[in-house]
Amino acid sequence: MLRELVFLGTGTSSCIPLIGCLMQEDPSCRVCLSAAAGGRASKNCRLNVSAVIRYSTDQDHTLKNVLIDCGKTFYTAARRWAVPLRIGAFEGVLLTHGHADAMLGLDDLRHWTGHGAIQDMVRIWADASTMDVVARAFPYLVDPGKATGGGFVSDLQFNIIPGPLAPFQISGLEIEPLYVEHGLGEGGSPYMCLAFLFDRGRLAYLSDVSRIPEETMLRLQAVQPEVLVLDCLREERPYRSHFILNESLEAVRAIRPKGSVYFVGMTHDIDHDEFNAKLQPHARELGCSIQLAYDGLTIPLSS
Repeated sequence: MLRELVFLGTGTSSCIPLIGCLMQEDPSCRVCLSAAAGGRASKNCRLNVSAVIRYSTDQDHTLKNVLIDCGKTFYTAARRWAVPLRIGAFEGVLLTHGHADAMLGLDDLRHWTGHGAIQDMVRIWADASTMDVVARAFPYLVDPGKATGGGFVSDLQFNIIPGPLAPFQISGLEIEPLYVEHGLGEGGSPYMCLAFLFDRGRLAYLSDVSRIPEETMLRLQAVQPEVLVLDCLREERPYRSHFILNESLEAVRAIRPKGSVYFVGMTHDIDHDEFNAKLQPHARELGCSIQLAYDGLTIPLSS
């Protein structure tokens, strides 16, 4: 069923290059300068983390698309990658959590649904806590009757993911939601973020992670995914809401994926080529391929 995975973005919420680095009187951040100079062709140029699962079914061999997260940079990512790759209608959109870099681009889905440009309606899937955030940020998307001005908004249908370990399907694609921790929420309790298994665990997607709860780790160990997408903010200096390198590698060691690992969510501390070279001894030790993803990277997933 799975055909390919397209990374629309692989950076932090702030994106790379950072405007603050470029605005210095004498800019010295090598990663941000290389991203700015190389533009979209630079593997250091990173938009908000997002990806498209492309798949087909036994009944319908037409290529179908499911979008994972629709954040602040979705419009730019769509122009850069969805248009040339002819990624058209979305069977659904999965939201991992309610942060701006995961859901603030929902309004831009009007380019898909406006006047039936690509499709009449897009189905959105999120858990209850994320839906609460969406409803506060975009009341007119949840209830079109609240639209003001011209009233031209995305035509969206919202669906609640009841919780972890409760598989569901989007147009034939098997999806199993899992919970991971992504820093702290209100009152200091863990802020929970959705991760996903696709096609009975062949692909595992964990984009925003500071800790993997035991229940989720046991499930990942049981399926040993062929492809693992995993958070990795930077090499050193621990961060409250994201894995850094040693934590990402420890997770890979515990999960024991069967094939390839792709790190996402990198900050400007990481130069793509230099860091990839540093990863190779770890890949040999762990017995799997480990590399950084980059914006526009397309991974074949066919068996």
